[in-house]
Amino acid sequence: MTALLEVRDIVKHYDGIAAVSGATLDVEKGSITGLIGPNGAGKTTLFNIVSGFQRPEQGLVSFGGARIDHQSADRVARAGLVRTFQETKALTKMTVLDNMMLAAPHPGERLTSLVLRPRRVRQREREVEAKAREMLGVVQLEDHADQYAGTLSGGQRKLLEFGRALMVEPKMVLLDEPMAGVNPTLGLELLDLVRKLRDSRGTTFLLIEHNLEVVMGVCELIHVMNEGAVIASGPPAAVRSNPQVIDAYLGTRGASVAPISGEAAP
Repeated sequence: MTALLEVRDIVKHYDGIAAVSGATLDVEKGSITGLIGPNGAGKTTLFNIVSGFQRPEQGLVSFGGARIDHQSADRVARAGLVRTFQETKALTKMTVLDNMMLAAPHPGERLTSLVLRPRRVRQREREVEAKAREMLGVVQLEDHADQYAGTLSGGQRKLLEFGRALMVEPKMVLLDEPMAGVNPTLGLELLDLVRKLRDSRGTTFLLIEHNLEVVMGVCELIHVMNEGAVIASGPPAAVRSNPQVIDAYLGTRGASVAPISGEAAP
């Protein structure tokens, strides 16, 4: 397989403290890959750097063979790499459909387009609405299209944010704790959707998740971070029994691996 995302020796400090310290990992094209580690391991900071929301002090990030570590978040997204967040960012006083439509580029956002090419703008608006309704069907929110986003449950907002990410037809999606605040039924639906999109569209996924049963069940490869560095990588069975991983989660060498099969330790 070919690496779609390559992360090499990333370093990032906050107030003199290393949040990421030489992190290196690959994500293969068409894979579902997990990124796990104790709280404070640097996972979300690494996501922020990969997706263009922050810049590293050292190291490089390559996506599809091109460096993106000093690109803005919108340029990274246009290249085909998008992300979701731990806290959903729905515009609660707008409808679910309007939230979806805002995720797509609109030629009408430019005054010159509105004045000189109004027919083209209206056609584009119709195309965007059709695409938004299609994606709402994919994430099973079509019945909520005309409701205010603020009426959705936490799990439904996760699905909405996921749908917004899909509006740009990405090559790769970074999912930051997709199961957090989601009831088990909706969580299973989201994971099933991840598998279907990978299988039907070849979409690549990298996910941070503290529920290790989820990670072990859905990911083919798992990277483990601790203290800002990637300390282990491999298939679920190998990661589960890795002494460094056990120590990172439990703080004790030689302990049984059973406790890391559930929620991650704080």
